[in-house]
Amino acid sequence: MDWGPIIVALLTGGALTALIKGMFDVIRARMDQATAFPDAIRKIKEIYSLMDDLKAEVECDRVLIMSTKNGGGIPRPGAHLYASVLYETFDKKLEAVMPYWQQRQVDLAYVKILSKVEEKNVVDIDTEDMDEGILKDIYLSNGIEKSIVAKIKAKPNYYYYISCNFTNSKKANLAAKVKILDVATRIKDII
Repeated sequence: MDWGPIIVALLTGGALTALIKGMFDVIRARMDQATAFPDAIRKIKEIYSLMDDLKAEVECDRVLIMSTKNGGGIPRPGAHLYASVLYETFDKKLEAVMPYWQQRQVDLAYVKILSKVEEKNVVDIDTEDMDEGILKDIYLSNGIEKSIVAKIKAKPNYYYYISCNFTNSKKANLAAKVKILDVATRIKDII
C-alpha cells in the first residue's frame, strides 16, 4: 500500500483546516474589536445612569466608583496601595476629586477603611470619627459629614468600591445603605 497520497491528503487537509480556522479567528477578533468600543460606551453610560439615580434617590452629594490596586500584581503586605476615581458624579457645591485622585498612594487610615469594607461589605464613615489622613482631609475640605462605602468586587489586582458622600449626615440612613448596596451589586455585573 502506498501511504504517500494518504499522508499528503491528511497533511493538506489538516493544513487547510488550520488555515480556515485561523482566518475565522482573525475575522472574529476584528468583529470583537469593532464592538468593543460601543460596548464600553454603553457600559459607562449605564454606570453613570445608576450613579445619577442613586445620588438623587439617597440625596447624597457625591457618588464615586473607585478602584484600589498595588504597584503591580496581587496586593500583599509591604506593597503600597494606590486608589483611583473611575467615575464621579457630584453636586456643584462640591469640587471634583477625580482629576487629582488618580493613582493616589493611600495611607493607613484609608487602608483601615478598605479593610472594614471587605469585612462588612458596607460601612458608615463619620468624618469626625475618622483617623487623621488624606481621606479625612478631603472630607473636611468639602464639608462631608458622613460617607457610606460599599464593596463592588475584588479581582486579583483590583478592588472596586462605591462611595457616597453626604454633607448632611441625617440623609445617610439605613434606606440609603440598602440602596447603595443594590447599586453596588448592579455595577458589579457591569464592571
